[in-house]
This record gives sequence, C-alpha cells and structure tokens, in this order.
Amino acid sequence: EGDRDDHVGDDRNHGVLAAKMLVLNALERLLPERIIRTNAPSTARLTLNHQPAKDRYILHVLHYIPECRSRDVDVIEDVIPLYGVEANVRIPKKISRVCLAPSGDSLEFDRIDGRIKIRIPEVRGHQMVVFE
Repeated sequence: EGDRDDHVGDDRNHGVLAAKMLVLNALERLLPERIIRTNAPSTARLTLNHQPAKDRYILHVLHYIPECRSRDVDVIEDVIPLYGVEANVRIPKKISRVCLAPSGDSLEFDRIDGRIKIRIPEVRGHQMVVFE
C-alpha cells in the first residue's frame, strides 16, 4: 500500500496557493478586526504575546525561509533581511512606549482607533517589539 504520507492532501505535498487564499479570505470574513496587520511578506510570521507579570505585549517578527532539501528536512541557509516592516496592532491597554528588544531602541508609534501603528526598521531573522 505504500507510505500513507504520500497521499496526505496538505500544503507540504501540494502547496496550492488557491487553498491558502481560500482560507485567508474565510478568516478575513470571520475575523474582520485582525489583531495584527502588516506589510510583511507571507514568508514572515508575526505573533503577539502578553506578559501579564510585566503588563506588556511583545510582538515577535520571524523571517526565515526554509528550503526543502530532502523529504523530511527543511534547512535555513540564508537569513534574508526585511526593511521597513509596518505593523498595525490592536492592544487592549494604553501604550506609552514602544521599543525593540533586546536593544531597547525606542520606536515612534501612532495611535489610531485603538490600534498602535509602528514601522520596524530592520528584521534579520527575528525581531522583538515591546509595547509598554
């Protein structure tokens, strides 16, 4: 019968852009008020975490592009930097400071309709943004 994984209809085996767009459009209709909006490419991953003990939020921006070098191993050989990444984040508290971590460099930000808009100058693989 062969290996069952050869017949799994997931993105790893088929990579169908139409299926990805279908899911993204459905999510947009179900969740029109996204927590994070960005101009980053689809190869980037943005995740917002809350740290209640410090009463702050951390936005993680990851940009690593794995290459499928064999059936079971994806390899990251090069880090391709991103510049001028914009993020518009809905945060349920008043923010007085936004900075990069771990450097502590402050970022300018705008408050627009309960959202915080920032521009991250550079992402080299991983960048953290702290909202305090």
